[in-house]
Amino acid sequence: MNKFKLQALIAKAKQQHEEKKLRDAAEAAAKEAEKNPPLELDVQRPEVEILPDSAMVESVELEASPEVVDQLEQAALLRTESKQEEEGIQASPKELEAVTEIQFPTDKIEIPKSALVSSLPSRNTSASSNHSNHQVTHIPATTGKVFTETGSFHPVIPGFEYNEKQLLAIELAMRGKSINLIGAAGTGKTTTTREIIGQVVKLPQCTTIHHSTKYLDAGSPGVVIISFTNKAVNNIKRFLPDELKRHCLTIHSLLEFKPIRSFDDVELSQRNAQGNFLPTYYEDNKLPHIPIVIVEESSMVGWDDHWKWVIDALPHPEETQFIFLGDLNQLPPIFGPSVLGFKLLELSTVELTHVYRQALESPIITLAHKIREGRVIGPLKPVHDDGTGGFLDDRAEHGKVTIHPWKKKLQPVSGCKTVQNFVTKLHETGQYDPAEDIILCPFNKTFGTIELNKGIADYLGKLREATVYEVCSRGMFSYWAVGDRVLVDRQEAIITKIEETPHYSGRQPDEPSKTMNRWGKDPKKKRAAKEDDEDKDILIARGHDVLSTLEIGGEESEGKNTASHTITVEFCDTGMSRVLSSSGDVNAMVFAYALTVHKSQGSEWRKVFIFLHYSHNTMLTRELMYTAVTRAKQELFIICEPDRGEVFNSLTRAAKSPEITGVTLAEKAEYFKAKKKTMQRLADREAKQQELQSMEEDNYEDMDGEESSTEIKETKKKLVAAGKKAVSKIKAAIKSAEA
Repeated sequence: MNKFKLQALIAKAKQQHEEKKLRDAAEAAAKEAEKNPPLELDVQRPEVEILPDSAMVESVELEASPEVVDQLEQAALLRTESKQEEEGIQASPKELEAVTEIQFPTDKIEIPKSALVSSLPSRNTSASSNHSNHQVTHIPATTGKVFTETGSFHPVIPGFEYNEKQLLAIELAMRGKSINLIGAAGTGKTTTTREIIGQVVKLPQCTTIHHSTKYLDAGSPGVVIISFTNKAVNNIKRFLPDELKRHCLTIHSLLEFKPIRSFDDVELSQRNAQGNFLPTYYEDNKLPHIPIVIVEESSMVGWDDHWKWVIDALPHPEETQFIFLGDLNQLPPIFGPSVLGFKLLELSTVELTHVYRQALESPIITLAHKIREGRVIGPLKPVHDDGTGGFLDDRAEHGKVTIHPWKKKLQPVSGCKTVQNFVTKLHETGQYDPAEDIILCPFNKTFGTIELNKGIADYLGKLREATVYEVCSRGMFSYWAVGDRVLVDRQEAIITKIEETPHYSGRQPDEPSKTMNRWGKDPKKKRAAKEDDEDKDILIARGHDVLSTLEIGGEESEGKNTASHTITVEFCDTGMSRVLSSSGDVNAMVFAYALTVHKSQGSEWRKVFIFLHYSHNTMLTRELMYTAVTRAKQELFIICEPDRGEVFNSLTRAAKSPEITGVTLAEKAEYFKAKKKTMQRLADREAKQQELQSMEEDNYEDMDGEESSTEIKETKKKLVAAGKKAVSKIKAAIKSAEA
């Protein structure tokens, strides 16, 4: 039996096992329901609308988890039930009357999924059902108050009055329900999340961590806050007690990604690795059980990679309570679709829609909501010498927005140099502080962050008379100085020390110099010899790169991965230091004066400068511009293309170009529903191709038998011999070039 047929049999066995688990779960749930009937609430419900040929399923009440109810004081519970029976708990129709589509398996298993809790009008969810090809049933979602009942609820944040949506999210979280909590800027997601964490850690459902990992301590509360970047979890981290601060982690830190160092890791890395790294915890080496996982900025987390890694590493994901936080108006992940979008189709969702007065008074939030709604921004005319044109909205302590359109159309290189000079003037006049402010740009190259960063770093380095070091790492040259602001693993840091790496045997860099710039040019040194050797350097670098892909692991590989200099950085948020000596670490480090919008997601700065050019037009989307604008806390300054005749300015162009179609929650859910269908079709097609390939392999073996097997073995031997010969030639070429 070949490997393809074996894989097909294994997949079929897994499917049968999962189906049996679902049937057993359904039977157990039915028996449990007979013993412990759900909490009955006297709520007026709309009639259940059933589409043609759909499965008939009874409406399911949201109920308090048995473990939590057992811990309530008996007298308080009796009073609550008595009040419900006499008066009835009337949920606000505006808050709770919406319905959503619930999808069911095509076999006889009938396990209803949780309904969507939102304030969207019923017409939106009804309209969305017309495009579904699955058997679905509309079920109204209702809930009453047990934990958040007025008089018995004691907020963790004193003096703050939560609105109905926020109380609903807190209620569901305290009942042990997995939910989505979403909302645009200014709607109070962070405050609600702080309250949820403060409440659930006191409940029995939040057990402790059983055993320690690098970041999780045994005996600590079983709440972990994760996200794709450190910046995303830092917003909530500063409000948490010390015992939970260590539980605010990136997904990579939680799973403890490490470099691939040996051939033993290669097979595993093909399934779990990202680049040259693989997780310590995965499907065969589980994390300790985590009762509650909160995913901050979950719109940034990819479904196919990041989330799959987390689920594979959890020992009992079905017993974990998940709370997904996010804003669907922000940028989706670079790799694959967002996990938050698909969770809209599975879990109860509370959408915070009330923008607080303090937020509405901010011109930054006002502009962000115009972009979110796809409205026209402007018209924006170029700023003239007489002061006319452009846009200014200064509301003193509530914030300031300045939009400065380009006076004329510039080529990308000229435009980049223009804004570099503009930033230096801002710094000279005290309007730009690298420690507090940030520059955002859609691209890295041409008119992008790479050249902007080099120009700003060079200017600031000259001001403090910094010594510039040329660092060689895997054939690449970069130029750094003590005091530079850099980004290491998506965290801001300051370079505190640069020194030569002992026993480094690679290409020797130039001597440090105060006159060298960040492009490697030094007017006081002759670099003719280096320029004459350019072809030789390229050959050596390429040869080492090829060999590095063929020789994994061992001392030789580790030596080649060492940079010419060891760089020590201190992280701005934590004050902790880290030493970077490997080529991979040094090459991954970038300047932090100007960032792409994707890298800025999850962070906030006092003042944000957004530089847009016509060469960025293909990248401008509603999500990108909304994300960029909402990074600013106090002041926003935008340079962009103006309106030119019938051609929209950069901001309106972005607002009119959504990556995820729709404005309302129901419309965005439709997008993810269609996306899920497309992904399923692709998966089915791939499975069918594998099945056909397996059948062809079986036929091939039956026809050729041992002769076919012998030919394959001979071919493999020839390929291995050819590979060894190629490696020998490359090594000889490198030695010849170095000589």
